[in-house]
Amino acid sequence: MASRSANLETVPQGELFGQPKGLWVLAPQIKSLYADGDPRETDAFQYYSMAILIGVFIAPIVTGGVAALYGWHAGFGVAGVGMVIGLVVYLAGSRHLPPDGDRRARAASRASRRALTPRQRQRVAGLFLLLPVCILFWTAQTQVWNVYNVWVRDNIDMTVGGFDVPVPWLQSLDGLAPAVIIPLSLWLWASMAARERPVGNFRRMIVGLVTFGVATFLLSTAPVAAEGNGRASILLPVAFHVVSNLGFVWFHPTMVALFATRSPDTWRGTMLGFNSLAISAGSLVSGRMGALYETVSPRDFWLVNAGLCFAGAAILLVTHGWFRRILAREAEEAEPAILAAKAPA
Repeated sequence: MASRSANLETVPQGELFGQPKGLWVLAPQIKSLYADGDPRETDAFQYYSMAILIGVFIAPIVTGGVAALYGWHAGFGVAGVGMVIGLVVYLAGSRHLPPDGDRRARAASRASRRALTPRQRQRVAGLFLLLPVCILFWTAQTQVWNVYNVWVRDNIDMTVGGFDVPVPWLQSLDGLAPAVIIPLSLWLWASMAARERPVGNFRRMIVGLVTFGVATFLLSTAPVAAEGNGRASILLPVAFHVVSNLGFVWFHPTMVALFATRSPDTWRGTMLGFNSLAISAGSLVSGRMGALYETVSPRDFWLVNAGLCFAGAAILLVTHGWFRRILAREAEEAEPAILAAKAPA
């Protein structure tokens, strides 16, 4: 294999135990907890994302630590115990969920037999047209689980106080940082809405794409930041994880919420499935791009990935007004805002 090829030590533990992306299949259920226009329906996806990412932070430490001490069988066993605990919490808290009785089931059955209206078909088409932007973001984002680990191994001084920090530990920041960033972002959005300057869905996604692009650009500065040993300080990837998670928080949960709240009820699960396919497509392209790392400099590689995010932001900046009109729900036709808190989308 080429000199930059990864080995087991550089594979993030999150990859070994499975990525949390599949947990977004619960997104249709999150939307069903709130009526259309409820001010909480979009922010609910941020709380859900925070819960997932806290798990991403804790799981590699606990399961990886147990695996290191007692073997992988014990590590996977601890992961299974965690799933059982999650089920117990769900069952204990299920009494707080709204009822899902026969009346709602019959209403859903009747709705499923109705054909989409022309307005609903427009919204579905608009969501499909957003998928390329999603692919651009995830092509850059999934490099964190791909080439990034090899790049850190080869370009970053991971020694702190005589201790060699394992490369996979950096991934734990992707769970810790959002636990701080999401509450601060929710506070900021609520404050802006209270001042009648709401931050709408598309503005959030544009900021998220630009921010993630800036974070990826930081990686390209490693040669400039290199110290006497030819490696950059560990502070560079730490800064990347903090800034990139800010971009992730503003983009991904907002995109998922947009698909969940703007899809017709009978198409919600299907459209969220297409959103997941876009994530998978971005991951596939990201893997193919890994070969580019063998032929260009690391600086140029990260500049290309940053450019993908900036391109996505430019697309939304130019088209967000059109998307806002296409994706507005029927009850919002008279208003430019599509957020329940009266924020422009």
